[in-house]
Amino acid sequence: MTSEPHHRDTTASVTRGVDLSRTALRLRLKPVAPHRGHVDGAWWPTSRELPAELPGLIEAVADRLGSVDRVVYASTFWGSAPNRLELGGRVVALEGLAALDTDTVHITGGDQRRIDLLVIPPEAFGAAADRAMAGASSPDNDHLPAAILATAGVRATSRNR
Repeated sequence: MTSEPHHRDTTASVTRGVDLSRTALRLRLKPVAPHRGHVDGAWWPTSRELPAELPGLIEAVADRLGSVDRVVYASTFWGSAPNRLELGGRVVALEGLAALDTDTVHITGGDQRRIDLLVIPPEAFGAAADRAMAGASSPDNDHLPAAILATAGVRATSRNR
């Protein structure tokens, strides 16, 4: 049995030519305007495989943030993920935090602008997930992520793998 080195390069490479037509990106953002609340919209990934889910999301939010430099996520919600993700020649830092709210992901652009998204569990039922997405993307919504999910009827799921 050999042991792995303590520090290893964990960069995942993804080409810009990812076929997003197979699964539509399930993302709703609040309008670009001053708004209130704890989240800027909602994202309903199709799996808990962060490296597979992020390319489409990063491409979609680049309209608002420009280049994306960093994604902070709840390590207890997602499976294992690399420290970095290479997308179209750019490297995006990924940081998993055990203490982060499992219902959110934070995406930071090159100029330090940030988008905070409610993350709807992939296994959520369609109607409830749609309600949560609508609530989170409403310009008037100022509820906490867990309250948005509960109000929409999204059941708590086992977030640890």
